[in-house]
Amino acid sequence: MTTQSATGVTVAEIVAQPHLAFEVLTGHRGLDRAVSWAYVADSERPWDWVDPGDIVLTSGWVIPRDPPAQEKFVERLAAAGMSGLVVSDERCPPLSDEMLDAAVRRNFPIIKTDAGTSWASIIRFVARANQSREGRVLSSIMRVHDVVRIGLLAFRTSLEFLDDLMDVVGCELYVVDPDAWEPLLPRTQAPPPSWGRALTKALAERGGGTPPLSIKLEIDDTVALALPIPSNRPAFLFADVSSGVTPRLALLQHVGAACALEIAHVEALFDKEWRAGSALMSEALQGRLEPTAFTAGVREMGLELPCICVAVGAPPETAERIDRYWAIRRVPHIVMQMGWVHVMLIAAEEERLEDLRMLSAKLAFRAGISEPFLVATALGDASRQARWALETLRPGVAGVAAYGDEGHSFLPRTLAESEQAVERILGPLIDYDSEHDGELVKTLHTYLECDRSPKRAAAELFVHNQTVNYRLARVQELTGRSLRSTADISELWLALRALALTRTAERRD
Repeated sequence: MTTQSATGVTVAEIVAQPHLAFEVLTGHRGLDRAVSWAYVADSERPWDWVDPGDIVLTSGWVIPRDPPAQEKFVERLAAAGMSGLVVSDERCPPLSDEMLDAAVRRNFPIIKTDAGTSWASIIRFVARANQSREGRVLSSIMRVHDVVRIGLLAFRTSLEFLDDLMDVVGCELYVVDPDAWEPLLPRTQAPPPSWGRALTKALAERGGGTPPLSIKLEIDDTVALALPIPSNRPAFLFADVSSGVTPRLALLQHVGAACALEIAHVEALFDKEWRAGSALMSEALQGRLEPTAFTAGVREMGLELPCICVAVGAPPETAERIDRYWAIRRVPHIVMQMGWVHVMLIAAEEERLEDLRMLSAKLAFRAGISEPFLVATALGDASRQARWALETLRPGVAGVAAYGDEGHSFLPRTLAESEQAVERILGPLIDYDSEHDGELVKTLHTYLECDRSPKRAAAELFVHNQTVNYRLARVQELTGRSLRSTADISELWLALRALALTRTAERRD
């Protein structure tokens, strides 16, 4: 693979310097390799820390002693694009025939020098010889800084920012969350999932810990460099170097630092949008916002009525993943937390519903969706519809349910209808509890929560089993519904959920 070091000093030119006291042991056919830098190895995996085109200098302690391991060591150096290996006779183990033969096969120079040769003198020679090239690298680094500066002075999208960086380095770049395998910059793309699997495998082979400065990945016909980005969330920069031009590691590190600043900017933007949308919905649901003001606020956030409400029953981190999915793609939406449920406002479009179904399957969460609504005054009813639809899904089973999908005739559309449904189904129990200071509603709810186990319900209520059975008999008598009928149990359960939501609404009002 050709690299940007193609115009650097060659191995042959370095070997020709008498003061370096070099002796070529093998790999003579590779002496025309260009050398971009001389690197003193202090790691047993130098290919993790150097650029293609570098020549590796070692006193020998990083070289394995086992012949097969030595052979593999040379193969890895050559595969990573190193220009050669210089060993000192100070602490170097005997070099096996297997190692030397591998160097011949790969046209990989192995050079010996005596202990009196200073590594600094080798590095100094390479630096001076490549001074003009280093100037070009410095110029590219300055261009990266200009991209950041322009982004701070003038509004530039993250896509434009990344495009400018790709112009500097001359190859495709991706900024990705390696865990979620999602782009971290809005409207940008993630590479194919096979890159993520290759990265996971490469990191596992290194035994965890701090990732190296760069990792070379070979995926089918693609070659990529992966660099960790310093960020508050997991982040990697990927450079597709399949075209034959490999940027210097120092340049890519500056690009990674620039991307870290852009990620921080994006995170602040997303947080601001979340808080603004949450405040808007909260004010509207509490009746402290005029309908026209709510409609205007929604439009400012890029949404137009008709919209639908989505109730997501999932931990906060899952709700954050859903929010980021749409935020990265700049899809207008609003998120608000209501107790253990996150209520979202999205456009009433099939594409958004497809997104929701895909995310539900991928992230394993439950969601209920309301009917579309056209006026701001319907927001409260829509949020309740979404939460009622959520309650029709079994806990622990991922899926998306639309309001009315299950065909329950009593499902209410408004708060008033909710109160009517509760009165029709649970009214006799509520009246009995009020008149006799009883606990029939609580007992029914606990019994159903305990999967219709009287023993477990009795333990939860701190009463005798017979007490639970007596109360349940009164429930059936007063409601006219059987606790052996699936249809009746379904109605009772959903009526209990409607009662809870109605009481929540009353407390908020």
